[in-house]
Amino acid sequence: MKSQTEPMISVIIPCYNQGQYINQAVQSVLDQTYQNFEIIIIDDGSTENYTRNIIDNYSKPKTRIYKTKNKGASSARNYGFKKANGEFIQFLDADDFLDPQKFEIQMQIFRKDKTIDIVYSNYKYYLEKEKIFFEHKRYNPEMDLKVSQNTYEDFLFEWQRTLSIPIHSPIFKRKLWGNGLPFIEGFGVGEDWIMWTNLAKNGARMCFLDKELLFYRLHQKSMTHNKSYVVYWASRAISYIADNLVEEEYKKRFDKESEQYLNQLIHNLFVRELLEDLHIYKEKVVQYDSSFLGRTTKLIKKMQSVVKRVFRIIKNRI
Repeated sequence: MKSQTEPMISVIIPCYNQGQYINQAVQSVLDQTYQNFEIIIIDDGSTENYTRNIIDNYSKPKTRIYKTKNKGASSARNYGFKKANGEFIQFLDADDFLDPQKFEIQMQIFRKDKTIDIVYSNYKYYLEKEKIFFEHKRYNPEMDLKVSQNTYEDFLFEWQRTLSIPIHSPIFKRKLWGNGLPFIEGFGVGEDWIMWTNLAKNGARMCFLDKELLFYRLHQKSMTHNKSYVVYWASRAISYIADNLVEEEYKKRFDKESEQYLNQLIHNLFVRELLEDLHIYKEKVVQYDSSFLGRTTKLIKKMQSVVKRVFRIIKNRI
């Protein structure tokens, strides 16, 4: 099929202080074997001079640049969506990149089955410091990508528990959003959860490809969210979904399982680390004690007692 008769894909790339990565992201699109696309970069109010200079002088084929005030990734993606001309939408963060055959392989599914609304694929992590690729299961072994027949329940009850889909994994049909916009703006974390739940509730049909067609970069900036920040915005996302997207028959279950999810999130972010630190401290006390060849001082005995007691109290409360 000739490129001019193929549907256009609009690739929307928000960029905030990520000038060192933007070229690789864009080049991974330009290198696609499927060539009917446009690239829309939204500079989300970058403050770093390096990024601003890159954006100011950026010139690549099929690429347009827009600048906005800093309002976050969701707002930037929505802005790019409004500027998009394509029948299909690909979101791509500025620090991630794609396999050259991603568009071609996913668009084949759309051609074969006109009822499919979203085609999404597997992915690999790219560890920037070590410059190595590895399967996502090695980093998040409990997480899966494949949804069941009831995608609405999957996104209500499994998101970030056993289900997680990177935003640059899917290609979406633009018509899914009608005259609306993909993302609820103003959320620091969880806006993709809201988007997915809304699409599933409205009956969007999804197709999963178990091929690693994209790369999720792990670097210092991508892993620096404040823990309290994550818990706060997860709570806000739960509240929004409960008020706007949960059908009556699911309300009690959603409340119960969301409480469990938040407890587990807090445990993972705060308590588990504390328990690990206490365990290490306990072992050090024992090692220090043994260095006295059994002649334990009263101070060390007291330290052991305190650590063991705190350890038991925390374990009994979680």
